[in-house]
Amino acid sequence: MGDNAFEFIKTNRIPAPFIGMIIIQSVFIVADRALFLRRQVLGKFIFQIFHVILIHIWLFFVLPQITLAPFRSGFARSLLYLVKCLYFGLSAYQIRSGYPQHILGNFLTKNYNYINLVLFKAYLIMPFLYELRSVMDWMWTDSPLSLYHWMELEDIYAKVFLMKCWRRSEIAYPTPLGQRRSIVTKYTVGLLLLLFAFLCFWGPLAVGSFIDTTFVINVPVECFQMLSLGGFPVIVFLLPLFP
Repeated sequence: MGDNAFEFIKTNRIPAPFIGMIIIQSVFIVADRALFLRRQVLGKFIFQIFHVILIHIWLFFVLPQITLAPFRSGFARSLLYLVKCLYFGLSAYQIRSGYPQHILGNFLTKNYNYINLVLFKAYLIMPFLYELRSVMDWMWTDSPLSLYHWMELEDIYAKVFLMKCWRRSEIAYPTPLGQRRSIVTKYTVGLLLLLFAFLCFWGPLAVGSFIDTTFVINVPVECFQMLSLGGFPVIVFLLPLFP
């Protein structure tokens, strides 16, 4: 770490190729979503060819030159290539079958059950994922609505889906109306939720307290003082001696 904030910011903590790959993947996701919403099969075909060529050049030629390691040396590269091959296969099937004429809703909202409910709630709490998808849908969907009203419509749709899931669960597992919940159920669910919250809040502190280096006193062995102005040479340099 540098001696000041500016040097700390300049310090490279994350490899540049990794950052570049993440940014390019994000751009590819947005482009794929745009082609899907506009139903551009020809554009998807051109994008597929470009994507296949680019990923092979990156994994087999560029990345080994940067890391000075062959492709087979890392498990992450093989896993990324496997995921990309699966994506290319599904994209080829999508190009062959064509895009649907009407693109409505979310695939998680097709059925009303506990599995779809949990998955949709997880999708909603992911940071910025719901907002990014809504903005992209608004950009590439022909609609007279403004972005604000589009977001309101998406919010209403999400709340209606969640409510229908709960209503279906009430029909499948009916409970008498006006009757109190059992103490066993309330204490079991409540204590589990409280325990989970406490683990999230205080768990990291508890883990850190058991690390031996937390209680080790860091005794200074050397210190110095330096005085300079701007980019000029050092004016005063003091190096005290410890007894």
